[in-house]
Amino acid sequence: MDQALDRVTQNFISSLRLLRKEGKLANDSTGNALSALVDFCISGVYANGLITSEGRFAQRAVRCGSDRIVFPYTWMCPLCVSAHTIPIECYLPSSKREQKNGVIRDYPQVAWLAKPGGRAIGDQGIQVIKSLLREVLRASGDTAKLRDGGGARGEFDLTIATDTALAFIEVKAKPLISYPLVAELSTNAPTPLNQHEWVSVSIGDVGQLSLFLGAVGEFLPISHPTRKNVNTWPLDDLSTLANDKDIVETIVRNWVIQAKAYEEQWGTEPDHLRWHRFGCGNFHTTETDGTRVEKRVANTKELPGLDRTDDIKKGAAQVLKYSRLKFQCKKGALRAVLLGNTHALTHHEDYVAPILHLKVLNAEDESCRAEWIFDAMVGLTRNHFNVPELADLFPFEQLIEVEP
Repeated sequence: MDQALDRVTQNFISSLRLLRKEGKLANDSTGNALSALVDFCISGVYANGLITSEGRFAQRAVRCGSDRIVFPYTWMCPLCVSAHTIPIECYLPSSKREQKNGVIRDYPQVAWLAKPGGRAIGDQGIQVIKSLLREVLRASGDTAKLRDGGGARGEFDLTIATDTALAFIEVKAKPLISYPLVAELSTNAPTPLNQHEWVSVSIGDVGQLSLFLGAVGEFLPISHPTRKNVNTWPLDDLSTLANDKDIVETIVRNWVIQAKAYEEQWGTEPDHLRWHRFGCGNFHTTETDGTRVEKRVANTKELPGLDRTDDIKKGAAQVLKYSRLKFQCKKGALRAVLLGNTHALTHHEDYVAPILHLKVLNAEDESCRAEWIFDAMVGLTRNHFNVPELADLFPFEQLIEVEP
């Protein structure tokens, strides 16, 4: 899986270089492009989880109309959302209804959605981030070594060691969006009474498979999984797609549309964009008998990268814990880094800015020297380095530099 991810990453970055050379990728858009790369790779990893080791679909899908099925990530049909259908008609069937304190809510059957479980989300996000970091460290020209974890109790997600520094890294890498797997049915079936229904189908029942880019309405074709390629499917297809600069431009454009709407119109994004996004929240509807119901779509705990407030707090606490070790290092080589696949897109000013430039003192250290809590906060879409030499360790711009 790591080798397959690296091929996707390398081809995507090569296409970004071509786009930069042709003037189709602005100088200030590198971070967005790399965040789009991360979410593209995560989409491939999530899709792989939908297939069993025998090459069968691991769970049910939603049939939309008579000719397509889709494996959604939020409790809305992404095909209908993209088509500007009103939210209540996009809402998936078989939700769970609960009433508490006079409020009626419909909840998603989370286990039916295509996303992995909580711990797996973090682990798979780190797996993709590592692929990007391998290319970044190669671009830095340094002798840096990247390793999983570290610390007596696995306190660190990642460790990077160079000749002069040892960086402990806490990672928060949840995607902004993932591209749902869509399949065309080989034979048309009667349209469900309410447009949607949960169905179990076999690989043999479907024709073309695609990943769906909802913001731009594009389908990226991928092959069928087989027993031979099931361990890494569909990453070889993603590698081929990433080798096409025009497709990469579309992927980046789709991601930027979603991110811009989220950052600038959080909670009020246009419906045809909002309901694709992880952590998109809820809406209300009034039924024919006058009953007001809150329709839950996606929990806001799923906000991307460094933008979930609990992750900012947890990440800050973990990095602060690393900082105590700096006072025991005679060479002053230890560094503490918080890293995500986006910066705090909507919470930077209120949650990150007040703590970004704080230092810590150790009362038992007679030198009374102060140490940064965050030596660096790396979010791809925005990076900050309190220790300037760490910028040389993460030379994202060098990844897509065009040779003269």
